[in-house]
Amino acid sequence: MKSFLWAAVVVAAIGVLAGPAMAASIPVANSSFETVPSTGLNETLKKGNYDFGAIPGWTTSNPATSGQWAPLSGTIHVLNSVPAGSVIATLNTPGSTISQILNTAIVAGATYTLNVDVAHRTDMTYVQPIVELEACSGSSGSTCYVIATGSQVTPAAGGWAVSTATYAATGQYAGDQLKIVLGAGVGSQQADFDNVQLAASLQDPSGSGNPEPASMALIGLGLVAIAALKRRLDH
Repeated sequence: MKSFLWAAVVVAAIGVLAGPAMAASIPVANSSFETVPSTGLNETLKKGNYDFGAIPGWTTSNPATSGQWAPLSGTIHVLNSVPAGSVIATLNTPGSTISQILNTAIVAGATYTLNVDVAHRTDMTYVQPIVELEACSGSSGSTCYVIATGSQVTPAAGGWAVSTATYAATGQYAGDQLKIVLGAGVGSQQADFDNVQLAASLQDPSGSGNPEPASMALIGLGLVAIAALKRRLDH
């Protein structure tokens, strides 16, 4: 009985400890756009309250026609839902963008995954929006290069879909800061965004398939604990 229990503990522990590393979430300021200006969403329409201007936590290229919108707060709904909270980002000029430089340096061997919900209003023709990850260097991130673009998605009318941009980092941009850019595509009447999520997972850069150092440390600690448990079971 003790031998069977010991074998079960070993198999279970090694299966857990030798598994792939979990992805780590990277903080994005005002990721679901619920933080609004101090004046609130001060414009009221049948299609919901909105405010054009600066979006807290984000840099807006055209604040005159970009801002935040609560699409379900009016009497006419052109979107069926909101993925996170009640407020979204809205851009009403083709080519206009909102962006955010993150306090995160690119690490060679890491894979970065950006997920953004994009919407399709029932009263407008859907145009693919801009979803990008950029690598920025120089003073205040003044020099930036696009390193990943969002997947092409087509939400159902009134609905949402997730556009994903993935970047497997090499040494080329190691040390540069990550930047998220969201924008309205060419010919777009409006682009709407919500629930901006960014995560990183560290892979074995050698490609050998060997566990990364952090995983090896966990396995070592696990084996020490298993040995201690075996001594208890044997007594």
